[in-house]
Amino acid sequence: FWINGFVEDSLVGYDIEFIVLKLPAGTKFAVDAKQAKGPIAQAQPLDSAAVRTILLALPGCKPGPQDSIDYLGSGLSYARLTIEPKAIHVENNCGAKDLLKLQAAIAKALGPVYIRDLQSGQLHDADSYAEWWNKPL
Repeated sequence: FWINGFVEDSLVGYDIEFIVLKLPAGTKFAVDAKQAKGPIAQAQPLDSAAVRTILLALPGCKPGPQDSIDYLGSGLSYARLTIEPKAIHVENNCGAKDLLKLQAAIAKALGPVYIRDLQSGQLHDADSYAEWWNKPL
């Protein structure tokens, strides 16, 4: 990732995936990893060209290496997004505000988008992710 004119690969973030899903009305978030497996397995394939166009139209997004998309948010907030067959993988070094801004923009174009926490396996909507992010350590 480019920062101040040099490539920095050693920064560590909290990677997530954006997944477009249709979930039953009344789903309670966060959905635990075991319960999330079924809906995630049923995710529909993404049109990578359409998703790429959507992402590149967002403020702060630009083409990255190997078809990725780099996002630079507020302060030192940044992410590298890679479009996979059924998810958008996010090498995340963003604060929740910037991450949720990306999620909302994608959802506006594609429909309901959820956040899969790759460390815990939980599935979040915007509210549960913001709540998780803001909880005391």
